[in-house]
Amino acid sequence: MNQLLLSSITFGALAAASIGSAATTLISDIQGEDAKSPVVNQTVTVTAQIIHVVPGDSPHSFFVMEEPSDRDDNPLTSEGLFIKAAETEKIPKVGDVVTLAGIVTEGANGTTIVSPQIVSFSDPIPVTPVAVTLPVSSTDQWASWESMLLSIEQPLTVTDTYNLGRYGQLTLSAGGRLMNPTNVVEPGAPAKALSNANELRRVTLDDGSSDQNPSPTPFLFTDSDPGPLVIGDEVSGLQGIVTRTNGAYVINPTADAQFEATRQRDLDPDVVGRLRVAGFNVLNLFNGDGQGGGFPTPRGADTREELQRQKAKLINAFIAMDADIIGIQEMENDDNGPNSSIAQFVDALNGKIGSGTYDYVRAPKLGSDAIRVGFIFDTSTVELVGEAKTTTATPFDFRRPPLAQTFREKSSGGVFTIANNHFKSKGCRGSEGANADQGDGQGCWNAERTQAATTLVKWLETDPTGSGDQDVLIIGDLNAYRLEDPVQRIVDHNYVDLVHQFQGDDAYTYVFYGQSGSLDHALASSTLVSQVVDAAPWNINADVPRVFDYNTEFNPVELYSPSIWRSSDHDPIVIGLELR
Repeated sequence: MNQLLLSSITFGALAAASIGSAATTLISDIQGEDAKSPVVNQTVTVTAQIIHVVPGDSPHSFFVMEEPSDRDDNPLTSEGLFIKAAETEKIPKVGDVVTLAGIVTEGANGTTIVSPQIVSFSDPIPVTPVAVTLPVSSTDQWASWESMLLSIEQPLTVTDTYNLGRYGQLTLSAGGRLMNPTNVVEPGAPAKALSNANELRRVTLDDGSSDQNPSPTPFLFTDSDPGPLVIGDEVSGLQGIVTRTNGAYVINPTADAQFEATRQRDLDPDVVGRLRVAGFNVLNLFNGDGQGGGFPTPRGADTREELQRQKAKLINAFIAMDADIIGIQEMENDDNGPNSSIAQFVDALNGKIGSGTYDYVRAPKLGSDAIRVGFIFDTSTVELVGEAKTTTATPFDFRRPPLAQTFREKSSGGVFTIANNHFKSKGCRGSEGANADQGDGQGCWNAERTQAATTLVKWLETDPTGSGDQDVLIIGDLNAYRLEDPVQRIVDHNYVDLVHQFQGDDAYTYVFYGQSGSLDHALASSTLVSQVVDAAPWNINADVPRVFDYNTEFNPVELYSPSIWRSSDHDPIVIGLELR
């Protein structure tokens, strides 16, 4: 035997022998029980079955799995390996049994043998995936399946599409959609327990490619509906290889799974009531300098083309929503002039419907933030009562003040006040002390949001618009889920959570990290609640892959349309009223 080859083989606790002999090292011994192989940088000989060949690779890369008769009974050890860049005279095929030798490494794809020497191919045998079910007992269980071929026969629910267009990834979950913990359970220990349970139910489906912005976008359409795949749809018959990508375990499919559309795609809000009010976070509606230039803006559209695409989607959503009053959040904080973002949007909206039906509430810049709130209303059904008011009491003295406006319904004469809000986000930049993440599931800046809620309800008690009417509707993006402190502080002041009252625990307006919940809210004062007949989110955005939004970067042009779908990242809430 070649002495140089002999000198490269390390003999240790594992049974390894010369390449010319029949002795091999079991994959389970190579993988070991820990995240890192116990024989890294050692040369081993392996005989195993090819379970997947990476398309287009030359030299060839493929995955192997131990033959069933050679698998151990240890649930902590994997039976699979990734073989990278193997020079072979024969083209490897799934089912082949191959003997090879090479050095064990730990890389981006997990435990790997790089540039091995192929000793022989044996007759192929049928490939049998290992059947598993979710939830897993521990997230560590995925490491014990590294590079193995798995099958998951149970139906899984699409629970996140955020990275679908960008990286070809789709998150699935067992037992239905994952709900954000603090939307359905109390912050603290209950939320932490549900968060852990959610982790055990999820798995990421990856297209197996390292390409960014893959075209065509994988997994984008179901087998049963011409529309795009959305969160809530189901996947069954999943089969694939478990790989490690960016430190996380994913499944690269080796066979076509069945994608089934399971939820209705509502073209208009199914909300009853003579008067419709909506709250809508419009995802940074900025219009440059209002004269066709001034791009890129601090937020929102980077070009005039993107702005036109954004406005087209939002206008169609506004028309389909058919609301009499719309409270907008995340709009450019500029003045009321003809070049302002809200003025030009209303002009475009009226131009699309062919009349001057809509107008907007005149209000000066609100605070120093780049974004603000505002109102658009249908002049044929409602009229303004007095002027819009705001407050600069802490914490609104430096951050996103609310806007309150009283309206009168023309047909009934009913009067009520709407307070439109956009509280501080959960992002942790600059947070400290009580505003730092307390580990209870409410994220950063919860103390400020709670203070904002308290300040808001106390200010509204003073009748700031001078209407003399106690009927108040609080709407907006509170950046807090249903059972978090800010929302509950408002509820404690005799306001009713309308979405929860009419739709229950499963209602949502936003999806983050594959978990659905309501950051957007509608809360009615005790005097108004009896005049509310319906309320619901209109789920046209949060469930839809962001590859369908208005942005031109990272998005295939052929996927854009001026449709209502993904007109924002938040879903609007629509409230139906019968005012007296």
